[in-house]
Amino acid sequence: TGLAVEALVFELWDLAPALRAATYEAPLYRGENALHIAIVKKAGERVVRALVESKEGPELLTQRADGEFFTAADQSGGTCHRLGEYPLAFAACASQPATFDLLVECKADLRARTSVGGHNLLHLMVLNAFRGDVDVAEG
Repeated sequence: TGLAVEALVFELWDLAPALRAATYEAPLYRGENALHIAIVKKAGERVVRALVESKEGPELLTQRADGEFFTAADQSGGTCHRLGEYPLAFAACASQPATFDLLVECKADLRARTSVGGHNLLHLMVLNAFRGDVDVAEG
């Protein structure tokens, strides 16, 4: 449940602070960090706020998830290659307006573009709107 995930995050917060800024390095999920995961898993505003307001926040906001899962349709069942690589785009494409607003408030880059196709937020939102009623956060 959401409360259990939140409790676990805050328990690990002090026990393993290095996890806050850790990113996947393997090719499939390269670049994905705790903020990306919190958004996709709908961890909630308290978790997202704690991440972006931490000393690691600026780095988390600008980290690009550009692994194969996020850039190639055949690796994610045709859904995650349209998430946009950056946490702000993940929030927009996963229909999480409160998280989107919080990330903008914390200076997320509204002009960021994807490494494949050069898509901006508007491109990604249009692409997601025309692919059907699939919730990208649920996959």
